[in-house]
Amino acid sequence: MYLCIWVVLFFMLLPVGVQRVDEPDVGWDAGAPQKPRIGKKLLWTTLVSIPLWGIAYYLLVYVAKWRA
Repeated sequence: MYLCIWVVLFFMLLPVGVQRVDEPDVGWDAGAPQKPRIGKKLLWTTLVSIPLWGIAYYLLVYVAKWRA
């Protein structure tokens, strides 16, 4: 479940703060981001998904009495 939460959050954060290149060089895609900042997005995804996973775990195990 943690992986599902992490992947969904990562794809939600990918377009945040993306700026396109004004004049791309020959051979470069015009829609490619200037600075994708993937490392920063990976860190934020991990930091946000940990408490969300904890909340989901609590709700499933203790509130809904779900057992694997």
